[in-house]
Amino acid sequence: MTIRVYGNVLSPYARKVYVTLQHKGLPCEIVDVLPHDKDAGFVRMSPLGKIPAFRDGDVTLCDSSVICDYLESRYPEPAFYPQDPVYRAHALWIEEYADTALQDGLLRGVCLERMIKPLVYKQPTDEDRVTKIIEHFLPPMFDYLEELVGERHYLLGGHFSIADISILTGFINAEMADFRPDARRWPALVRYLGSIREEPVIRRVLEVEQAYTKQRGPSAAG
Repeated sequence: MTIRVYGNVLSPYARKVYVTLQHKGLPCEIVDVLPHDKDAGFVRMSPLGKIPAFRDGDVTLCDSSVICDYLESRYPEPAFYPQDPVYRAHALWIEEYADTALQDGLLRGVCLERMIKPLVYKQPTDEDRVTKIIEHFLPPMFDYLEELVGERHYLLGGHFSIADISILTGFINAEMADFRPDARRWPALVRYLGSIREEPVIRRVLEVEQAYTKQRGPSAAG
């Protein structure tokens, strides 16, 4: 049966699912849906209107973390979560931190103001809000990530995992909105993000995104 993922290919949350599928060698059909789509079928799958939603045969799910955990349990090889219980617990924490606090600044802050509002909603950017986010909200998080990363190539267990894509995915969208961490202030974080971005599975997913953007135009980022 065909696995279907309902969500815009540029969504940082949908990207987590696409990367997990690619890592496991699982093909999928991408159904292009934006958040809060009113289609009745989508609403049944995602009652909160969030993307991605997901179908695997008779199984329907929503929330990227739930979907990725299902994929790991249903299709365990190759593993995308650490097998050690302590590392796995840390991976789940990193995923939660990235999906909530970090995305509050990157996605629901910088990207919303600089990209989504002007391109999708035809609304002006709140530059004061962007400045506060960049100068005050995000730096403590980057300090935390700088210490967490240190000299590591991968965050946990010496292997590319859900923890790595969870951190990277929001920064990919932030770059679309012309924002990057200062390499002079956070050199380890910037090095780490650049290294993870070169993972073959990441590059394959980004190639799909680039083709989509070229076809649909810059407003596709919404």
